[in-house]
Amino acid sequence: MLEQDIDDLGLLRLRDVVRLTSLSQATIYRMVQRGEFPRPWRTSRQGAVRWRRSEVREWLEGLEPATLKVPEKR
Repeated sequence: MLEQDIDDLGLLRLRDVVRLTSLSQATIYRMVQRGEFPRPWRTSRQGAVRWRRSEVREWLEGLEPATLKVPEKR
């Protein structure tokens, strides 16, 4: 399968998932092991894996917004 074909299927490489989530590679794989992040799909017999763009997007949309607490001045 050509690289363009993989892109057209909406599959992401690990480096793309890192860029989209701002998580490190190690954190992504730890979260996958704990069931906290979408599992990658094996795309070749040589061990290549890809994440479905839709699953990563859904995970991102499910995150709680961060709250920034500004310390009070004394």
